[in-house]
Amino acid sequence: MKTKITISIFLICLGFNFVHSQFTTNKPDLRLCGTAPNYYQDYYNCTSNNYTLDDVFLSLTDVNGVPLNNTTCTPGVPETMYVMLNYTSNSNSNINHARMFADLIIDGVVTPLNVHLGTVAPGSGQRLLYGPFTWVCGQEMILDRILIVWKTNGNNTELIPYNCSTYNKSQCEFPTSVIITAPLAVQFEYSGCTNGGISTINFDSTTNGGTPPYSYAWDFDSNGTTDSTQENPIFNYNNSSSNTATLTVTDAMGLTNTFSVPIVYPSEVIVNANVQGLTCILGSTASIDLTISGGTAPYTVLWNTGATSQDLSNLGIGTYSATITDALGCIKNYSTTISAIVCCEFLVTCPTFSPISLQCYDLLPQATSLTELEFEALGNGNGIIGNNPCGVIQITASNSAYLGCNTQVTRTYTITEYLDTNDNGIRDAGENTILNVVTCSQIFTINDTTDPTITTQASNLEVQCDGAGNTAQLNAWLASNGG
Repeated sequence: MKTKITISIFLICLGFNFVHSQFTTNKPDLRLCGTAPNYYQDYYNCTSNNYTLDDVFLSLTDVNGVPLNNTTCTPGVPETMYVMLNYTSNSNSNINHARMFADLIIDGVVTPLNVHLGTVAPGSGQRLLYGPFTWVCGQEMILDRILIVWKTNGNNTELIPYNCSTYNKSQCEFPTSVIITAPLAVQFEYSGCTNGGISTINFDSTTNGGTPPYSYAWDFDSNGTTDSTQENPIFNYNNSSSNTATLTVTDAMGLTNTFSVPIVYPSEVIVNANVQGLTCILGSTASIDLTISGGTAPYTVLWNTGATSQDLSNLGIGTYSATITDALGCIKNYSTTISAIVCCEFLVTCPTFSPISLQCYDLLPQATSLTELEFEALGNGNGIIGNNPCGVIQITASNSAYLGCNTQVTRTYTITEYLDTNDNGIRDAGENTILNVVTCSQIFTINDTTDPTITTQASNLEVQCDGAGNTAQLNAWLASNGG
């Protein structure tokens, strides 16, 4: 059963002297009559309603054409075709010098038509509208911006020249756009987004021809079962395996056809960033340089700052986030943080020390100042003085008091950072402002287990004690003889 469209005139066609011609000075496009923006739609005052356009259809022949909406075709296969018209005229008399202006649109490509229809008789009939031409299965054909004009008197001879004033402004028709009937062509397109191992595919049925409306049966994974009955479904694939999608369409007359396509998974949108952070140079700023690949270019970028450029510069401390969208609507998010830079720091790590036992207090290290290298070499050699201090580093050392044999002594290392007023790396006189202090400790055990020996024999000395306090001579002797 065909869809029947009623329009004011016989619309398109009819005529014994069919001529498909180009526009010339003598044969202008009357749709340009009038002024912008509506032109002919305001210029003409069409009032006729005497003609019914029963069907405009593709035919394999230009005589006794048969609509092909009860057949199927394979998308992409070319065929020589004609555009035919079945019409019904309710008028009681002929019209003459009829002419049709229209845009023939085939898959979005527009071809303006200027067709001499000649004399159109009352009743039903069929006429050639266009052709022969090569039509490719799956191409949708539309007649759009249609204007039909005629005269009520005259003959079947083509009226040339003509202009906007040649035809009566009321003897005309504005038929609505018409989809040309064609064989059932089952087909679809798809696009999608990949995120890791999952590809989300959006299917878009571009099925045309046959007799709408259609019913749909999708098999996304070739397992023989129907996964969706929607016209334009969405399916998530595990892109580690290959799949073929098949669409089966049944039209309103029960005509069925299928179309299968192997799925090529879209590449994932990849965002790489080169981030230049802040430096210790006064007034320095950061920048972010994005490199975007994968998905489908072009890309749009929207930052949380409102910027839409791919790269950012003159940035300060903060978090910067971007939403990247490709031409198909696939989205990838990116975020980074610009942190405050530490241009100087007081960094000290105390060395670790293994246990040390000494026979005598006098064997303890006696140095009272150390260089940074000497400090880092102490103990197990794992002490650290940072390379970027804010001031001048000085290291001093001291030992705790001697408390006798078999006791512990603590050696304390004091690392002090002084403000370097003139920034010359040396602690000058008067630079006494302390910025930071750290102390590190080392423990020594004094373990004196050796008896004393006297290697110097004392000479005899007789001292007379007279009670007058003459001990100086005795003490001197003791000192010179080993104490």
